[in-house]
Amino acid sequence: MCTSQPKESLTYWEKRWVEGAIKFHCPIVHPFLCDNFQKLTGENVSSSRKILVPFCGKTLDMKYLYDNGLSVVGVDFSALAVESFFKEHSLTYDVNEYSDGVRVFKHDDRLIIIQGDLFKVTTDIIGGVCDLHWDRGALVAAQACDQQKYINHIKYLLSPNSVSLMEMVEYDTSKHKYPAQCIPPERLKELFGNDFIIEELSRVKNDDMAAGFNKMIGITHAVYIIKQTR
Repeated sequence: MCTSQPKESLTYWEKRWVEGAIKFHCPIVHPFLCDNFQKLTGENVSSSRKILVPFCGKTLDMKYLYDNGLSVVGVDFSALAVESFFKEHSLTYDVNEYSDGVRVFKHDDRLIIIQGDLFKVTTDIIGGVCDLHWDRGALVAAQACDQQKYINHIKYLLSPNSVSLMEMVEYDTSKHKYPAQCIPPERLKELFGNDFIIEELSRVKNDDMAAGFNKMIGITHAVYIIKQTR
């Protein structure tokens, strides 16, 4: 039976962090984020705008977003990943405990990472809805039967006029089996529904990605900007 976020799935990702099997971690700021930062934020880049980064791990993208003036809300199940992020950037933090095993690691008013099950994260915990959303590896990490619940929860955490930047991967599922789910454009449109405009910005074959990316055979990376129509 497939649940909102199965215990087995969470254990799998936690185990990979403990064992250091984190080839999915990008050792540089993601080029898709750098190249499309202005399309994501528009002209309004300020600390009053919060960006949601689900399944963040210890991505350098969060420090990039923080250094560029946004307020950052990361979410990850792995305590090791969250603690590693702060340690590697020499950032101090306080920890607040919530119910259902959710903990909030707070550096300051512009940088928090929530450690725990994404589906237990509420707008009260993050201090209101987020204006922006960067998804690199979150939706594709969800099981196929959990993808709609993931999108619905992200919608709940975002403001009605939010903007999302999302990276998807595509490959021939008859030839390759990867932990990252193949999500073509039509599937993305199905998940978001008719109230959202989805624009493909670019697509890059895995071999042409920057150094440091996990070289997976047959993978194409696509990046989309997504806005609500009303």
